[in-house]
Amino acid sequence: QIMATPLKLPFTRSLSLLLLLICWLLYKYYKANLGFEKYLLSLNGLNRKYIIKFRLSNHKLSIEKCRYNNVDRFRRYCDLCNDNVLGDEFHLFMECSNNYVVQYRNRFLRPFINNVNMFTFCNIMECISLDNHLAYSVGQFLLNVNQKCRCL
Repeated sequence: QIMATPLKLPFTRSLSLLLLLICWLLYKYYKANLGFEKYLLSLNGLNRKYIIKFRLSNHKLSIEKCRYNNVDRFRRYCDLCNDNVLGDEFHLFMECSNNYVVQYRNRFLRPFINNVNMFTFCNIMECISLDNHLAYSVGQFLLNVNQKCRCL
C-alpha cells in the first residue's frame, strides 16, 4: 500500500491538469481573437453579466458546482432535467429538456441553432462579440433561464 501512494498522487495531479486544460481549450473556442469584446459596450448590465459568467464558467451548473464537492466529472448530472447527462454549458445551451430552458431556447436561440453539436455551440460563443443581435439573444436566454432556474 505504501508503494501505491506515490503512483496515485501524480495521476491525480495529472488528471486535474488535464481537466483544467479541457476548460481552457473550450474557452479558446469561445474567444478566438484576443481583444476587447464589443458586447461589453452594446449590452445592458444584466445581459452582459450573464454572458460573462457563462463564458468564464462562473455559474452554478453541476459541471462546476459538483467540482467543489469532488464529484467525478462524468457524474455531474444536470440538476435542471432528468436526462442523466453531464450538466455543462453545452447541455444547457443545446440539449437540456427542462421546460423553461426549452421555452427560452426556442424563443431566443432557435434562429442561431441549425445543428445541435459542439461546433455550433462554439461558433455561437465566438460570434457573440461580432453580432449584437446574437449577443442580445444569448444574454436574454441566460438571463431568463437564470430567473427561473437560478443556475447562473
